[in-house]
Amino acid sequence: MKLEQLDSSPLSANTPCFKPGTGKHRKAVTGLLVDPLNRKVISCGIEGKVKFWDFHSGVLQDEIDWSPMVAITAARYYRPSDLIAFSCDDLSIRVIDLETKKLVRELWGCLGQINDFCFSNDGRWIIAASMDSVVRVWDLPTTHLINAFPVESPCTALAFSETGEYLATAHADSVGINLWNNRTL
Repeated sequence: MKLEQLDSSPLSANTPCFKPGTGKHRKAVTGLLVDPLNRKVISCGIEGKVKFWDFHSGVLQDEIDWSPMVAITAARYYRPSDLIAFSCDDLSIRVIDLETKKLVRELWGCLGQINDFCFSNDGRWIIAASMDSVVRVWDLPTTHLINAFPVESPCTALAFSETGEYLATAHADSVGINLWNNRTL
């Protein structure tokens, strides 16, 4: 007969315990991300919750609850530093560390709904476009708003080039794409 000792260590008070099939979003899902090792799926939704799922079993492992004070409208992942940014309906961008699942930064300054946002190529900045027709750039290490420039109409989409030289934007009243040069290089 072979006996095996079971792990009898008690769960800490901070360790959530979710049963299979529980924890689903109650309102619209607004962002989905998968970690680079295919271990976790991260989802967020209008109800203000960020959920961390096991990729293989589909079981909820953890969640961050910002409800009822905020609805999450989108999510972006910066793989090299395992940071996830969430745009929220309170006009903020919240950044969490994927490893610790802790809020590490809050970025404020938008005066209208955040339409799109992205990380810079080196992960140092977050660039956001909002309905107030301003594109803003925050420095992540300091959380300072380091640049803001007005555009003629609301920017609906933006992307930073891999080299960090250019920012591409699309606007509500245009079918073209605008390219902006990064003067800090």
